[in-house]
Amino acid sequence: LTAVQEAVAGRTMAQVRAANFWQGAPASTVWDAFAMDLISRNGLDLPHASQALALMGVAIADAEVAAWDGKYAYWTARPITVDPDLDVLFPTPPFPSYPSAHATVSNAAAVVLAHLFPDEELDLLALATEAAASRAWGGIHFPIDNDAGQVLGRNVGYLVLEKARQDGAG
Repeated sequence: LTAVQEAVAGRTMAQVRAANFWQGAPASTVWDAFAMDLISRNGLDLPHASQALALMGVAIADAEVAAWDGKYAYWTARPITVDPDLDVLFPTPPFPSYPSAHATVSNAAAVVLAHLFPDEELDLLALATEAAASRAWGGIHFPIDNDAGQVLGRNVGYLVLEKARQDGAG
């Protein structure tokens, strides 16, 4: 709780902008836009563009399942539940906190896209890290929620890529 209180009290305007950006749409929608931009910039043809979107879509879907399974397995309270005076940037979602679904989905998508667009790997993983951190900056997640989401999401992404390699799709 202290980490969230400190993150909220010391957040910068850049962190406010990032938190609002990541809160503005479901993580899957944001990552779809990133993927479309990469596909366009790299001039992928239709079969390769379809493959990229399909692999990322599977990773996102599996990440959502994993995140929501965790939320209802652990039933962790939100920071605002523990500290009702916490200065949150937006309404706190009415479901369990751990793990952060934004962190999970963002990291799964980033791993897949980084595999497909290796020149963009550092930027993609940095965006996924920002997505995770933004949840604490907004006051709606504990750091452990975000950390667990990052690990879970990256593992989901790696598993999707491994399965795709085994199937000849990756």
